[in-house]
Amino acid sequence: MSAPRPASASSVSLPPELQAALPLLDTLHEHYLIADSDRRILYANQTFAQACGVSSGAELAGRRFGEAVRCVHATEAPGGCGSTPACQLCGGLRSQQAALAGEPAYDECHVLRADGHALDLRLRASPWQVGAHHLILLSALDTAPEQRRRAMERLFFHDVRNTTGGIVGFSEFLAQEENASADPERRTLAETVARLARRLLDEIDAQACLSAAESGELQAHAQLCEPGTFLEIMRDLYLHHPSAQGRTLQLSPDPTMPTLQTDGVLLSRVVGNLLKNALEASRPGETVTLGCRQLDHTSEFFVHNPGEIPPAVQLQIFQRSFSTKGPSRGLGAYGAHLIGEGVLGGRVGFSSSASDGTAFWIRLPSEAPAAT
Repeated sequence: MSAPRPASASSVSLPPELQAALPLLDTLHEHYLIADSDRRILYANQTFAQACGVSSGAELAGRRFGEAVRCVHATEAPGGCGSTPACQLCGGLRSQQAALAGEPAYDECHVLRADGHALDLRLRASPWQVGAHHLILLSALDTAPEQRRRAMERLFFHDVRNTTGGIVGFSEFLAQEENASADPERRTLAETVARLARRLLDEIDAQACLSAAESGELQAHAQLCEPGTFLEIMRDLYLHHPSAQGRTLQLSPDPTMPTLQTDGVLLSRVVGNLLKNALEASRPGETVTLGCRQLDHTSEFFVHNPGEIPPAVQLQIFQRSFSTKGPSRGLGAYGAHLIGEGVLGGRVGFSSSASDGTAFWIRLPSEAPAAT
């Protein structure tokens, strides 16, 4: 990542009568800032300054909103905040542009910060004419507590539905057969159903772990994990899942990949979320591939499906509050990113194109993640 852009001085100065009223804004718990027509900060109250990790709003003068909150996209292009493709989907930019056009605006802003933490804000931008200057009065309310509660509820039901769906799929399959107990293969399927039932209880218990991950309290417990066996377990778990009906689920193991030291339970949650998403995104008759491969100093598990993710969706794929499935659904990618990077110490990413399809992956370091 490039170095932070230096603050640029604004040609606008606040009139004395307005400056006299600024201490009042410092007493408010809501975040407030005043920006000029170039969206550069003229004033930020103490609440906003503290949220940005500085001691006073004066340290933010001359910076744009994304640069102040340390958005990961703010340093991606020479133009800084507002100049990247991701910025075009940002509620912070949209609301300020509307205010400069003379229209009050309300919007949501979901920021992934350079330190890996997410910042969820509800914004209100108002136009403000000071002499010949067009200014913006921007207020921001931190919605993280509300978003966290809702996200945890969604993650809970998401995972429970995954496992319950697997049980339902197996139950329906077994119901179509006769004399299951006399057939070794049928007995194996029955044992798998029992294993899924136990997993259901494990998933419910694991929600406490996810809550701990959000608060930074979750620790990984590394054990030996054999990649080929892990892939087979994941395939068997999802082979008869409702979302797999009509799809082919194939494995692509790497025989050169060594045994890992990682938390297999948390890894199965990450890969399982990605696998279910891939199955849901595929059409009947298509093939979803679950595989692994050894890279330089890292071990990768990947899930591939032939479809392409629309560019606008790609820019928001790991955001807590974004879902392609509508409200209160679809936190698979967010959950995978949260645990894969924040707890397992790996990297979670994806690539998607019309020619190559979509591949989500988690890359784990050679050594086990340190306890925190």
